[in-house]
Amino acid sequence: MLSPAFKTRLATALAGAALASALAVSGASAAHDYVPPPPSSIAASAAEEYQDLRAPDTRDQADGYAPGTAQDLRMPDTVDAANDYQPGLAAQPVADEPSEPSGFDFVSAAIGAIAAGALSLVLIATLGMRRPPRDRPASA
Repeated sequence: MLSPAFKTRLATALAGAALASALAVSGASAAHDYVPPPPSSIAASAAEEYQDLRAPDTRDQADGYAPGTAQDLRMPDTVDAANDYQPGLAAQPVADEPSEPSGFDFVSAAIGAIAAGALSLVLIATLGMRRPPRDRPASA
């Protein structure tokens, strides 16, 4: 697959990148002098720490909540039919006729050229990574 010399160079490059990023991060964090807030601003009052463990319906009843109307559980089409709702189709906007073609489209040509160039670069890179076959003894 890969030669030992290439593996060594790759490992050295990765180690250097890791070391450089670690130094950059430690240097960036050392630039900020962080002072933690005083403990009195972090402390929570007993009322805020209280957790209401009652069921939601029990809490609603204790707070005096009563639903105003009953929920309609019918299917939407059934509700529409019961209310005599007759949907109508809205008029669709008509598109203007496109103008006559004015000749060569430079934007499309540029997009095509960029795509072809990128594809050829990928092809060249793929073919450049291939190695010629090593001398193999002729099989009998």
